[in-house]
Amino acid sequence: MEHISNTLLKRSRLLATIVGFVLLLLLFAIAVQALALLQGRVSNPSRLLTQVPALFYLSAVWIVRRAILALGSGRDEESALARMLRNLGIALFLGGSTAVFGVPLMVRFLRGGGAVAYYDPAAITLGVVGLALVLVAQLADRAAAMRRELDEIV
Repeated sequence: MEHISNTLLKRSRLLATIVGFVLLLLLFAIAVQALALLQGRVSNPSRLLTQVPALFYLSAVWIVRRAILALGSGRDEESALARMLRNLGIALFLGGSTAVFGVPLMVRFLRGGGAVAYYDPAAITLGVVGLALVLVAQLADRAAAMRRELDEIV
């Protein structure tokens, strides 16, 4: 059993490092775009609004990284998993919703006209998957509570 937990810990650290590297790449890309805007090298600043959902997707990647580390350390796996699923679901839902509704509404406000929503199948899918993850998190919470109750009986 000791060997399995050491292997899990090593794998979770490796996976967390990889996810952290992806997070840094995404942050770098956003920083480059923000710097271009600040330096006036962007001809259409409202185009950068399309990057707003990326902030929610970045938080989703961060949530996954934290969950990988928590699960690898063996700390209260059931509640860590449920918390990760809930937070991840919320982040994906907000990112998808922002891409479909938030960005077009912000652009419409800045330009004085335009679309109310964008048809973006990927963003819509992420939003729906996010809602599903919130539901799965509730089920995981309920299962953990039932397990604790059964453990008290035995």
